[in-house]
Amino acid sequence: MGGSPMAITTITLRDMAERMMRGETFSVLDVRSRNVFQNWMIKGRSLAAIDVPYYDFQADEVNDQLLPTRTCVIFLTLHDATAKKVADRLLEKGYEVTVLLDGYTAWDEFVIESTLLVNAQVKLVQFQRLATGCLSYAFASAHRVTVIDPIRFIEPYLAFAERENSKIEVVLDTHVHTDHISGAKALLEVTRAEYLMVQREVHQTDMRVTRLKRGTLRFGALDARVITLDTEGNAAGHSLVVLDRFGIFTGDALMVGEVGIPDLPGVAQEWAEKTTNTILRELQAYPDEMQIWPGHFADVQEVSKNGMIGTTLGQIRSGARRLGVSNVLSFADHPRDFVSQLHPISDEIMRINTGQIALEAHDAKALEREIRL
Repeated sequence: MGGSPMAITTITLRDMAERMMRGETFSVLDVRSRNVFQNWMIKGRSLAAIDVPYYDFQADEVNDQLLPTRTCVIFLTLHDATAKKVADRLLEKGYEVTVLLDGYTAWDEFVIESTLLVNAQVKLVQFQRLATGCLSYAFASAHRVTVIDPIRFIEPYLAFAERENSKIEVVLDTHVHTDHISGAKALLEVTRAEYLMVQREVHQTDMRVTRLKRGTLRFGALDARVITLDTEGNAAGHSLVVLDRFGIFTGDALMVGEVGIPDLPGVAQEWAEKTTNTILRELQAYPDEMQIWPGHFADVQEVSKNGMIGTTLGQIRSGARRLGVSNVLSFADHPRDFVSQLHPISDEIMRINTGQIALEAHDAKALEREIRL
């Protein structure tokens, strides 16, 4: 790689996320120590995360074959000066070096807001937390805002309500989350909104909660049908919320390209089929073009050209047919200790999200990071 050294360029989190969404291939070079890198890294189908610790560069024994041949993003950590030396070394070797301005820790809290729907009745937005694959939603109708499956960073929801000159009156969790910290409790403390939840475990706490039941609810100027499920997946109890004729919030029960993830060896396929069939039976009266708005996604490349992550009920049905899913499977009993088997600290996360134990902000970061591992 000959030629004169190029200058170091910079990139923001938003610009990097957009490149990932477009499917651009590039490398992320991490110069932190190997154990830190293993505990936290940016992931995506379009990028290659490569770890070459800064002390390997200091030893001047780095094998060029270990280094990426595409654009490098150097994470700025506590070793900023060291990272700068690494960048200079790569420039000398002829690499194109790009530095992530916001730093790797900001990626953990980075949220993109995408508008899904605007009409005379409602404005609906989707919040995408790219580091964890979490999706949440807020919609304003008749100056009233409903927030669905909020993540623990509540500022985007408060900002949305302020822009819409509206008040957050309802916070709804489709299920008790066991894979990330819900923002419901924090929102309730700030807004005094009504909290809707299907799980009865919440009633074991002092949290103000209205238990979701099958039927029709009014959100602003819109009617929504609530469908409660007894599904195996990320949580044992689940609800689907059909927002008028516009779409269906499915939480973790249906996701882009897949159904709820049981995460148990040996029975995952069986329970995935049961989940699919239970939901498809419940939604059989709705048209193929009905939008599905999930609670999770697997990769940022699932973001569509218009910036949203979702699918249609017709695509879900077609996928089920391609998989040859039976139409006779249904839920019977589910193991009582199912949630605790998902990951070692899922029970702790569930107790946090149901208000049974308190949590400090730094603990939330550590717990969510451990779950992602």
